[in-house]
Amino acid sequence: MFGFAIGIIAGVVAAPFIKPIVRPVARKVVKTGLAAGQYLHELAEEAKEDIQDLTAEAQAELSEKKTRRKASAATTATH
Repeated sequence: MFGFAIGIIAGVVAAPFIKPIVRPVARKVVKTGLAAGQYLHELAEEAKEDIQDLTAEAQAELSEKKTRRKASAATTATH
């Protein structure tokens, strides 16, 4: 308990000297974290757009194949 009290007192005494050093470092860490989060968000948005494009292309190809099959079946039925 005595050691804990000394630690608290030392922290209170040292805080004014440490704060000017720690604050800029902490701000840099937060800033870097925010930038990383923004970059990851942008990557996720790009990936989402790519997946949507691929899905639209695949749907268009399937629709085109279906249309060709119907046309082929209609031609075969009339001959």
